Amino acid sequence: MNDLITTKSTSLTSAVGQDIELRVTTTSRLMFRPEVVDNPHDQDACVRGNFIFQRKKPSGQWEDYKTLDLSKLKDGEWIKLELKSGELKTLITELDKYYSVFKEYGIRSGEASFAVTPQNAKPIIEQFLKNPENFEKLQDLKIEDLQKLNYVSNINSLKSVLKVWDDNKNNGDESFWQTFFKDNSWVIAQIFPYPVILLEDKAYVGGKSIDNKGGNIVDFIFKNGFSDNVLVVEIKTPTTSLMGSHYRDNAYSISTDLGGSTVQVLKYKDELSKNYYALRQQTDKAFQVFNPKCMVIIGKVVNGLNAEQKTSFELYRGDSKQVEIVTFDELFQKVQMLSDLLEG
Repeated sequence: MNDLITTKSTSLTSAVGQDIELRVTTTSRLMFRPEVVDNPHDQDACVRGNFIFQRKKPSGQWEDYKTLDLSKLKDGEWIKLELKSGELKTLITELDKYYSVFKEYGIRSGEASFAVTPQNAKPIIEQFLKNPENFEKLQDLKIEDLQKLNYVSNINSLKSVLKVWDDNKNNGDESFWQTFFKDNSWVIAQIFPYPVILLEDKAYVGGKSIDNKGGNIVDFIFKNGFSDNVLVVEIKTPTTSLMGSHYRDNAYSISTDLGGSTVQVLKYKDELSKNYYALRQQTDKAFQVFNPKCMVIIGKVVNGLNAEQKTSFELYRGDSKQVEIVTFDELFQKVQMLSDLLEG
């Protein structure tokens, strides 16, 4: 759920909002596309919209299913759309924000963003400003007091991320993790020893043939905050296997998924390097391609590998010079360490 609402006007009396994701699988998803309207007959009835089914193309992009014309249904034919309780709760919660935005701001021309705060925030702030004694209390606050408030906020953010991990350690839905890391890109950024920012997710890096087929889409592209050099990141899931079958003695082969994803991210790097100048002309975002770093986030070590498998995995990972291999449990262990540090 997003507390930042963005609308784009479609007329003087209407504006379309952001798609609300209600249900998602690896190949399809159900969305609701809200629209805010200035209803002259009933100002309270200011939100409408459409349910949209989408499917994932081989390129990784989502496309809408073709519209079904309900007026063409024959006698005895019918359509049923069921929403689960969690999906309905998400829909109601998100739509309530659009009602609040229209009530406060109406229809804004062009593209506009609104930060949705708790409903009681405004009266609390107004009450605070009316009392002069509150300003004297603010003056008594020390820097240490404000730092403690900041620490508490940071700790709560870290704990919410750790709860997602605890609840989804066995979640094999790659689109779930794609969305999670898009919303919490700092979780990946903390791995790098220098400051990085998310440049693009599901980024096209080239590779299409003359018939417009075969394009390469990488999960995430980060960039160095100082040099603008990109970093290519491919994610799998915590349930993706790391090791394959027993080879001989105490050695294990790597899994097809690990080997394939390593080659895949190197292919993305190669395509990005070859198509840099063409891609650079298609975007206003500044980035450079100087032998970019590559990373694969995949699988789990703890409860995923036995002692012999861990040895084979570390030998393979240690010898991987061009691709950094990080497991999900290692990634979130760093978040746990940061949370413990702040609490301490």
